[in-house]
Amino acid sequence: MIHASRLDFVSEGGTGKVLGMILLAVALAALGAMIAKDNDLRQEISREQARVNRDRHRSGSARDTVDEATLREIERANGVIDQLALPWGKLVEAIEAVRMPGVVLLGMTPDPHKGQVDLSGEARDADTMFAYVRALADYPGLGKVNLVHHQQVGSALRFQVQASWVK
Repeated sequence: MIHASRLDFVSEGGTGKVLGMILLAVALAALGAMIAKDNDLRQEISREQARVNRDRHRSGSARDTVDEATLREIERANGVIDQLALPWGKLVEAIEAVRMPGVVLLGMTPDPHKGQVDLSGEARDADTMFAYVRALADYPGLGKVNLVHHQQVGSALRFQVQASWVK
């Protein structure tokens, strides 16, 4: 016999703090790994730049001596550096500071090139969703907060918000 499960996404219980601390620990571990990788990539970039400078001195053109694989590797390294340059602490602090009963944050996707973050979530009703968007707009660490999309999904209202972060 199958029993119906009841999921309570709006619970004010203590598990949210524990889950938040676990998420913070995982994020910090990932940040540490990214910093270590960044250091490795920066050293590799320095070696490649020294090699390019030597070759440029010999041939007069760096483009002629750097192969495509090296250029792709340098572009990837620059992408990692861009990711590490994000103000992760301030961004996460801003999002966590705007907690609201009846709103569950489902995802956060930063775009470092545009200085924006896309947030997806669910609210129990439209008033709660609009109050959350207003609270995000009022937070000093965020700017240009816009409700991009919302849709009724079952009893919840799923939404997407786009915001710029203040550096």
